[in-house]
Amino acid sequence: MTGTELWKSIAAIAFSGAGLIAVFAFIARSMFEHYLSARLESHKDTLAHALETHKAKLAADNALALEKFKAELQAAAFEHQTQFSYLHQERGKVIAELYRLLSNVESAIRVIDINMQANLSPRGDALADASQARDSFSQYFDVNRIYFDESLCSIIEQLSWHHLEAWLTSASTHLREVTQEDRDSFSQVLFKISETRKEIEKRVRQMLGVPE
Repeated sequence: MTGTELWKSIAAIAFSGAGLIAVFAFIARSMFEHYLSARLESHKDTLAHALETHKAKLAADNALALEKFKAELQAAAFEHQTQFSYLHQERGKVIAELYRLLSNVESAIRVIDINMQANLSPRGDALADASQARDSFSQYFDVNRIYFDESLCSIIEQLSWHHLEAWLTSASTHLREVTQEDRDSFSQVLFKISETRKEIEKRVRQMLGVPE
């Protein structure tokens, strides 16, 4: 074998080994890339599953929290409605009782007024009845005024003042002749009582939703 042929053989073997190495390197790289791709896809699937699980749990937690909040709102609304209904009923009872007591005052005052219009001095028991009726009305109003609006309170306070003024003016009529001032005083009281009763009736109709 000549020297040229020897070098050709050596070159062929070298190139043949290098080719095999290149092939093995390509195959190894392809397999590694496939492995990485498979791991990446698996990791993506794991992350996607974890995300969906988290979203589902979050949705469930939110739904539970929402239902709990709704239940709390309903409970608060029911409690408020119950308290409001109770207070509404209590206010109705208080107004009805105040109206009854005011009617008693009016009846007692009217007995005195009838006597005065006939120029007769009212009897002592009639004066006592009127005084007692007035006191009962005033005391009940004082301890329950929280149930009444400011406008009605002002009207009743004026009524009480006029009633008291009339009483002071006419308290001694059973000891002297009845004067026109006495008659006018009690007539004014009756007028004020009538107006106050109308105001109470108006508020009760409003509470009941009855058109005027």
